[in-house]
Amino acid sequence: MGTEYHRMIGVLHASVAVVHAAYIVWMIGWSYRKKDLVFAIYNVFKLPINLEGVDGPNFDIVLLCREIVETALQTQQAYLPAILTDFTQLKELKIYNSTIDKWDESAAISHIVHPQLTTLFLVRVNLTNGELPIGLHADVFPEALQDIEFCVTNLRTLPDDIDLKWPQYASIYLEAGEFDEVPPSLVRLAPYDLSLSLNPISTIPKELFESESVAYLSFGGTLISELPENVSEMASTVYDVNLSDTNISFFWPWIDSLAVIPAANPPITAGNTPYCDEVQRILEKQQPNFYIPASALDNGTDSTSVLLDSSVNNWATLRNAVSCEVEDSTYSPLNFEDEYSKIN
Repeated sequence: MGTEYHRMIGVLHASVAVVHAAYIVWMIGWSYRKKDLVFAIYNVFKLPINLEGVDGPNFDIVLLCREIVETALQTQQAYLPAILTDFTQLKELKIYNSTIDKWDESAAISHIVHPQLTTLFLVRVNLTNGELPIGLHADVFPEALQDIEFCVTNLRTLPDDIDLKWPQYASIYLEAGEFDEVPPSLVRLAPYDLSLSLNPISTIPKELFESESVAYLSFGGTLISELPENVSEMASTVYDVNLSDTNISFFWPWIDSLAVIPAANPPITAGNTPYCDEVQRILEKQQPNFYIPASALDNGTDSTSVLLDSSVNNWATLRNAVSCEVEDSTYSPLNFEDEYSKIN
């Protein structure tokens, strides 16, 4: 972008900053008066006819500079009003550090009123009874919404028909919540990119590894100690499984179809697990064999996973198949979000 536009852009940024400052003052005053904040959205921009933008006449400068419309909320209590449906150009919706007391059907996000909505973020949010508000599972869910991220919430359950409403080919991260099991409706949905990291989940349904719609699975920081035993055949679409910060110590033979596929990066992540501790000892010649639990020895099969082969000839496979590097516990960039959205 040429230097001749820099002054105009600077004026625009300054104007937006003034609007934001005025809005914050209004929020604080109203919050003090009401003791909580009723969430209200105001479209403060009205474009004059023949507005000259950086790309010629009639250029929508607001959409250029605010291509992603972000709504952020930081308050004790929030009520999502029907005015939310007036934002037909909404592309990104984020709620941070809040308690949502009410989000009913009148303010629901839907394809009819939010056809361009692509991302939905709820970070450090409390929901009534730990349940998904009706405003987030409308019958006609936005078709463009391909990124749903809930991180550090009290969400513990999903509606039984979420598989009929939420998109399958999407990234769905329900991280650091209160799920103690994978909801059956989420299993049926079998999204393309799924993370349930940092939930108190102890078992993973085998169907998630068998579904040909799934590519990424993350269960880092959960309570699992083993993968499901009776996976009939691992889906050919699955090529990344995160099991870091769990108690995983061994693998069933069905995982081999993923482990032996040549890849630029290891398809399995298991940093900070008993399994990786054993790998390290084996590679350092401090331990001759992997520990195999009695349940695996008594399962009626004579085969073991290639990931339990400690022979020197198999060391390259161990290194290529499993990453033992310590990584972030969540797919959602929580640390960045806390820094970006914090109240100074």
